[in-house]
Amino acid sequence: MVERWCSVMIRFFLSAFFVCLMVGQVRADVKIGFFDLDRVLRESKWGQDVQAKLKAEEEKLKAQITAKQEEFRKLREDFQKKRSIMGEEARKKKIDELRQKQEEGQRFIMESQQKMQNLGEELMKPLVEKVFEVVKELAKKEKLDFVFEARRSGLVYGEDKYDLTKKIIEMVDKARPAAK
Repeated sequence: MVERWCSVMIRFFLSAFFVCLMVGQVRADVKIGFFDLDRVLRESKWGQDVQAKLKAEEEKLKAQITAKQEEFRKLREDFQKKRSIMGEEARKKKIDELRQKQEEGQRFIMESQQKMQNLGEELMKPLVEKVFEVVKELAKKEKLDFVFEARRSGLVYGEDKYDLTKKIIEMVDKARPAAK
């Protein structure tokens, strides 16, 4: 918590220092813009496609996990019912089987989480790259000197007339790859 607060404060002071330097040295014709990357990722059609694919994969993996949990639950219940009539060797064997199933389930959950993370990175990387490509294109087109990403730059306030988010969403939507 303290590290996060320090990080925010450092970004704030660095941004403030940078702006102070700019104000002291730049002409009145400096053009600045900002955008909200999270909003672009959330509201653009491409971003919504990515979220839909991630959600579909997550639901599929959840269903598989639920099926494995149910299978394990039934095996454990079956063991509990028959435990008293099993011989010592059969009981040990069944306990080992249950332990192995539990480990398989835990491994599957970890692999699923890694798969989701990898898929998220795989799907988001081209989108984020395109967003920054579009930002550069828009900055050149509108002859902007600086463009800040609102949340990560420490920007606390910016007038709506300098907010490029809607334009960036429109441009990213036009650049969206065809659905597969």
